[in-house]
Amino acid sequence: TERGYHVHFKNHEHLVSRPVVWSDRGFGITPMEQGLRVVGTVEFGGLNNPLSKSRIKNLVDNAKFLLDGLPDHHDDEWLGFRPTLPDYLPVIGPSKNYKNVFYSFGHHHLGWTLGAISGKIISNMIANENTNLDLKPYSSLRFNWVRDTSNPIAYLVLILTTLFWSGNFIAGKFASSYGIPPFSLNFYRWLLAGLILLPLTYREILDFKSEIFKNIGSF
Repeated sequence: TERGYHVHFKNHEHLVSRPVVWSDRGFGITPMEQGLRVVGTVEFGGLNNPLSKSRIKNLVDNAKFLLDGLPDHHDDEWLGFRPTLPDYLPVIGPSKNYKNVFYSFGHHHLGWTLGAISGKIISNMIANENTNLDLKPYSSLRFNWVRDTSNPIAYLVLILTTLFWSGNFIAGKFASSYGIPPFSLNFYRWLLAGLILLPLTYREILDFKSEIFKNIGSF
């Protein structure tokens, strides 16, 4: 997850009359009823790591550099989690398994910015209206490509690669201990990989067998 930081100065909202963003330093200031809010930074810090005091200090120092009249001590500090996906794109679209479920998440630190347009796109989908947009890059299926029956070759490549490297790791780790001759390492790599992973992939191979042979002539 991305993590964004917040610092709060109570009773200092009068220092600015509108939200201000300093893009060069990567932070923003917003006057609120509860006081002056200073936010910013992007950190890939996971869900369980403690708050970074250096990032809080960075926000405070930048705010004081920009504005006169801020006190030495702030009143509140915290961080918020921003859902972020590996390819940095959100998921927008219908669920593969449930026709009445539509996804719209993973906008990282642009949730407020992209929330309105994402909501409009989803509402058009639910109403079966044409969005005039190519939403394939945002589909949740992009993380499920190996189970896409339209791409059986990719699925086979993944299985074979996984088998080889799993066996390679095991054989390389234990070959010297058991005196396995170097010329026979490849045999043992595949044998070990098969013994470990074939039971796990057998069912998937059966599921895709018909698709593989049906499409084999078009490759």
